[in-house]
Amino acid sequence: MGQTTKIDLQALVDTHERPFVVIDRQFKILAVNRAYERTYGAQRDQILGRPCYEVSHHQDRPCYETGSECPYPALFERHEGISSLHIHHDGHGQTHRVQIQAYPITDSEGELFLGEAIQDVLVSKTGIAEQVRMVGESPIYRRMVEQLELAARTDAPVLLEGETGTGKDLAANYIHQHSARAGKPLLTLDCTVLSEQLFEAELFGHERGAFTGSVGEKEGLLEVVDGGSLFLDEVGELPASLQAKLLRVLETGEFRRVGGRETLHMKARVICATNRNLGQDVDAGLFREDLYYRIACLHIQVPRLRDRLKDIPLLAESLLNRINQTLRRKVELSAEGQ
Repeated sequence: MGQTTKIDLQALVDTHERPFVVIDRQFKILAVNRAYERTYGAQRDQILGRPCYEVSHHQDRPCYETGSECPYPALFERHEGISSLHIHHDGHGQTHRVQIQAYPITDSEGELFLGEAIQDVLVSKTGIAEQVRMVGESPIYRRMVEQLELAARTDAPVLLEGETGTGKDLAANYIHQHSARAGKPLLTLDCTVLSEQLFEAELFGHERGAFTGSVGEKEGLLEVVDGGSLFLDEVGELPASLQAKLLRVLETGEFRRVGGRETLHMKARVICATNRNLGQDVDAGLFREDLYYRIACLHIQVPRLRDRLKDIPLLAESLLNRINQTLRRKVELSAEGQ
């Protein structure tokens, strides 16, 4: 492959904000973007030429040989783009559940490569309160905290509504950390990043051969959470078919893995969030009314920043403290900024 092709590949991956990598038929990494470097804790010149399974899986052979889902066979054998779920290891050795979207890429000479866009779909929020915490003293903020504390004392499903960026994930973490489940995991699943089939497989788990690419069995999040809390972010984006399946689990407390026959019992406390007005969506027929009342036993509005302007100085101070800890330097607001 000539130098021109390499430059084209690098230009391609640099257009992606999330981790992106280009791999050849020998599993060798040909190009990565900055997000990939940050995620896997190595500079580009330390990654290029290495097998992908060595960098992202910390293994010495391809992941499909160990029973994991892998887009490689589908793409190079059938020339098909495919979406699959993976377990990756970041630069700190921590495991991440990610969605891989594989794209066939062909150069000017007709040679085929695999392009991978990588998206975290499962985030553990355990310990987030030590790194990022909610801050405020305005009346509307205090009312929200009172509601969160009330929710923490129960096991009832909670619906957090608020615009994007208002901190619904921090509110979910607050509920979990102040509940009797605080010693168990808090796991987050973004309802916007998975296809319908993959969402079901991620939530409920799957048996070997349940669908194309499912070469091994896998526990779903409802099993992995093991008595903790499951945070379904942007639940309003679920299609109608998945709304029905989620409703059944919440009503009965029972589920089965995709392709499985054994009935399993849910031990998780479910917290949902949305940036939509689900009440209006129910009236418009876009969201199931029965599911809405099931997930919104406790309904908490997370206030917008423009409704809590009094909290801006505290938020700025908290942000600067985090920046100073990260950069190991002293950064202060200017007189004009204050």
